Order: sequence, then C-alpha cells, then structure tokens
Amino acid sequence: MRVQTLSILFADLAGSTERQARSSRADLASDIARFQALLTPVFAAFRGELVKSMGDGFLVCFESPTDAVLAAVQVQKQLHADNASRAEPGSQLHVRIGIATGEVSRDASGDVFGDPVNLAARVQASAEPDAVWLAETTFLSMNKNEVQAFEVGARVFKGIPGEVKVYRVLDESIANARLLSASELAVARGPAARGVSRRVLGAGFAGIVIAGLATFLATRSSRDRRTPQQRHESDPDDVGAADAFFEQLTTQLFEAEARGEMTTIYREGAIAERIRRAGPRLANRESLVKLRCVFMLANEPLAPEAPGFVLSAVERHRGLAADERFVALLRATVEYAAKEPAMQATYARALAVVERR
Repeated sequence: MRVQTLSILFADLAGSTERQARSSRADLASDIARFQALLTPVFAAFRGELVKSMGDGFLVCFESPTDAVLAAVQVQKQLHADNASRAEPGSQLHVRIGIATGEVSRDASGDVFGDPVNLAARVQASAEPDAVWLAETTFLSMNKNEVQAFEVGARVFKGIPGEVKVYRVLDESIANARLLSASELAVARGPAARGVSRRVLGAGFAGIVIAGLATFLATRSSRDRRTPQQRHESDPDDVGAADAFFEQLTTQLFEAEARGEMTTIYREGAIAERIRRAGPRLANRESLVKLRCVFMLANEPLAPEAPGFVLSAVERHRGLAADERFVALLRATVEYAAKEPAMQATYARALAVVERR
C-alpha cells in the first residue's frame, strides 16, 4: 500500500434503476456506451486517473482538486449538449457528481481506500442530477478564482464521523462554462497544454459572478420558504433543517404538556417515531437530544432509562441549560419523582448541573 493525497470524484448516472426497468438490454448497453464515451475523454483531459468504471458510474482520482472540479463542470457541459440533441426525454443522461479530497491508500492494482473515497460517494449520493457537490476538504483546497461554489450546509453521512460542510458548484458557473470540443479535449491531455482547459473554462468567469450569485441567492431563498419539516424530509443529511424541525417538535411537546395533552401525543406516536428514525444518524445532535429528553420528562419520567439519559444529556450538552422551559420541566420532574428516591436523586443531580450554568 502507498499513501497519497488525492481528490476523489464519483460520478453516477441518475435514474439508472428506473431506466433499467423500462429499457431493453440493447438500449441499456447503448446508453452505458454513450455515457462512458462522453465522460472518459473529459477525465483524461483534466489529468484524472480512472480507477473504476461501474457501468453507470465512475471513480476517478485527481492530483489537483481544481482539476477535479473543472472536470466535473465539463462533464455536465458535455452531457447537457448531448441531451439537447435528443428529442426524447427518456434518452437523456443526467449525472450526479461528488468530490472529496484527502489522504488515501492505494494497493498494487491502483485501487483507492480511505475516508475521502467514502465521503465522495456519500456526497455524490446526496447531490441532485446535473449538479456538482464538493466536500469542504475539496472546496478549501481548490482555486476559488477558477470555480464558483457556495455552501449548501452541514451534513451527516453514514460511516463518516462528525458533520461535513458541503458546497455546490453554482449552476450558472456550469451553464456559462465553455463546452470543449473533441479536439480541445485531446489537446488538453498534452503536458504542454496543462492550462488549456482551465483557460477555456475560465473565460468570462468574472462576468457571471454577480448574475450567478443573484440567481443562487434567489434559489436559496425559494428553498428557505419550505417549512423545516419539508426541508428535513427532503434532505435528512441537512443538520440545519433537522435542528429547526426538532426545535418545532420540542415546542409542540412543551405546549402539549402545559395544556395537559401529552397522553394524546404519546398515543399517536408520531414524535416517538421521529425520534426513533433520526436516532441512528443524529443521535448526538443537541436538538434531537433535547427533544428526546423533553419527551421522556413529559411522558415517561419514571421509565428506567429516563433519569440516566437526562443526566448524561445535561452533562454533555450545555445548551440545554439555556432553555428555561427545559429547566422548569426538569425542576417539576424532581418533585414528581419523590415516589422513586433513586430516580429523584438522579434528576436532582441533573438539575444541579443545569442550575450551575
């Protein structure tokens, strides 16, 4: 094994499952051949090393993160031009691209392993068709004068520790980039022409920045008009949307507890199901921890696991002490638990922790 710092690009054909269901084997083979014929020259032109071709997907390594992102932009340009020449929407090809940068291990066959590989795959899976998404590692490493990208937000991905900031290449940067001809792609592969593709892609960049930023902000504003629940359900990896949605549910619990309607909420089970489903992905997120604490304190404070969970939560999450509603509920629970001295003692310790802060 040898170790290298590389940018890993995953490109995957969107809707391939649906395409398989409605296409013959000959049609599928034709689509895959066209897909590979369009993308392979682009990767080579930007000095990418094709590690794996999975039929409807590619794993490509780049020494330069900027080259990786410019290659991704050109891939989308080539596909857009090819799609425009086809009348039938079902014959069009759309690809998701995700890129991450970092230290990877390579075996004798050239295959790559490591967190950047896993992260690039996860980022790609979250991207929309026709989009290029970047992990923060790539965004911080690339030349931002050559590619324009904006932060999408923090995400949590299965198998990736902690939160990851994700960026998206501006759609207008892709739309306004120069489409390279076959001859330009061939020239760009030569050592003497290392900068050719960058110069061509970068032409007119300054002129699109303001217009592109305005369009991006307008699009983001449109997205922001969705409710936190809608945003969270459409993108479970968006921790900002999750925080806002969980805070809404927590407020709902506080209000139901004040009105004496907790029994109804508990019987319906909707919030309990939300907590259960979010647990594997966001178990350590303070907003979810608080939601679970409030659910326990208002619903089942004498459940065997409740006192210990609440104590652990307030010790690990300082923000809980800042919510006066939570402190008041915890104080009332200490009084309610008098019938169970051991539980009351644990709740009293939790109350002491929050009152010291």
